[in-house]
Amino acid sequence: MRPNKGYYLILIAALAALALGPRVSASPAPVYVIDLHGPVWPVQADFVTRCIDDASRNGASAVILDVDTNGGMLDSADEVQKAIYEHDTDFPIVAFVHNKAFSSGALITLSCKYIAMTGGATLGSALPHPGMTGSPDAELLQAIQNRFKSIADMRGRNPAVAVAMVTAPSAIPSLGIKAGDILSLTTRQARDAGYCDVVANDYPDILAFLKLSGAPVQHEELGAWLEIALFIINPWVTVLLLGGGLALIAMELLTFHTHGLLALVGGALLALVFVAHIAVGVATVAGAMLFLLGVALFLVETHVFPGHGLAAFAGLVLVFVGMFMALGGSHANAMLSLSGAILVTCGALVAFFMYLPRSRVWQKIGQNSQQRATEGYVSSADYTGFVGKSGIAVTMLRPSGIAEVAGARLNVVTTGEYVKPGAPVEVTMVAGNRIVVHELPPPV
Repeated sequence: MRPNKGYYLILIAALAALALGPRVSASPAPVYVIDLHGPVWPVQADFVTRCIDDASRNGASAVILDVDTNGGMLDSADEVQKAIYEHDTDFPIVAFVHNKAFSSGALITLSCKYIAMTGGATLGSALPHPGMTGSPDAELLQAIQNRFKSIADMRGRNPAVAVAMVTAPSAIPSLGIKAGDILSLTTRQARDAGYCDVVANDYPDILAFLKLSGAPVQHEELGAWLEIALFIINPWVTVLLLGGGLALIAMELLTFHTHGLLALVGGALLALVFVAHIAVGVATVAGAMLFLLGVALFLVETHVFPGHGLAAFAGLVLVFVGMFMALGGSHANAMLSLSGAILVTCGALVAFFMYLPRSRVWQKIGQNSQQRATEGYVSSADYTGFVGKSGIAVTMLRPSGIAEVAGARLNVVTTGEYVKPGAPVEVTMVAGNRIVVHELPPPV
């Protein structure tokens, strides 16, 4: 039986539809570009490892780590290295050294399958610094040298060069390195030594090297807040903000004329520093809690049990320990930041009080505290007549403040104890402008 003409027409129409219909081609898998800029802290390690995991989950064709760092915490570099090794067979991972990759940044760079560098980049200088500034002992130095040697062996690179990035045990004449030197490679040196697979101006050069030209690039970056936090934890920024905050709080306590504004701003600066260190992962909330507990003990000393000193001493200890912990402790070189902040605070206070009496700002602020006769104040010539007279504390005496004695408002001072407002006091001694009072027992 011969097929009819309708059968042929249907067949021709189907073939034409296939030929003329839209052609769907599989788009190339994206290449993930992950920024590793600034210090290698826990937040950076979490971000990079999470992005590498996402790239594997989403079928990326390659990952480019955009590296520009002076180094950081070795534990954080270990986390990134672990993620690189875990996904080593999923796609090629390229370390792209834009400017520099030092210390733990060099360890991460050498761990990648490929290394790309811009024309003016530098790689190496990986001597470990315990506590950020200390010198390593022989055991730690040997351990880090062995790690760099192991990474170089794994990637098929010259292990002597990798070891020399930590400290060269012997001379490498081709690189101008003597025994004991710490090696850092320029781009040309890295290329000649087998530590730079491609010199790249930007990502397209790396894609061409990987034979992935035309692949879409998906750029992963830290959020704005974490970028700000990483900037704040730079030691010099921390010192300035912390010192400024402490100075403002001290000025508030010593002048009493800004109605808490200086203390509010100073407290905000301290909070910003602490929160940044916690967000980056170099500190925990425990340090901030100890700091607040220390402040609370100071308030107990000034407002609840004034004059005893025990709460103030305990508060001082907790404030210091809390700040040390909130700045990351010894591994984040908190002592250096804290010492620098104290120096900044002292310098700011000295400058403040040298300039303050002559400043227009103080003249305006001080108008509210002028002691006018119409308000009951008296001159120093009359002060001796107040000895033995009693009155009440108008402000907190800590130990100085204002008291009202026999109807006159006087600037007074205790012998060290704190006196709450409203407490009865008695003038015990007058020496020039210095009026000494002590607290009387409350009336029965």
